[in-house]
Amino acid sequence: MLGSLLAGTAASVRHRLFYRSLNGQATHSTPCDQQVNIAIGTGLAFLVKSLLVMAVGTAYMQLFWKDIQVRSENVAVVDSVFGTTCWTFRCPLVLATSVVDNVGFVSW
Repeated sequence: MLGSLLAGTAASVRHRLFYRSLNGQATHSTPCDQQVNIAIGTGLAFLVKSLLVMAVGTAYMQLFWKDIQVRSENVAVVDSVFGTTCWTFRCPLVLATSVVDNVGFVSW
């Protein structure tokens, strides 16, 4: 979790530095150079988003399992969360989670 957060932050800084290096430079006569720069920027942005979503998702799952352990929930309730039998706002476990868990759920 911490590794993906740090890697996402580093990729975000690299993305910013890459576009800062392109700022003020004239585009070359061939469109290929501009397409390569756009592809690199888009790839870095996708990497940032993927790494940060992985960090938030991992944190959410850790908090989720911690809440289940503290509450000693029934196996059927836990199974319904991961199955299709539980709709998001009707599931008793989702309704009873803390604010931090809901932030992780929404950000996913």
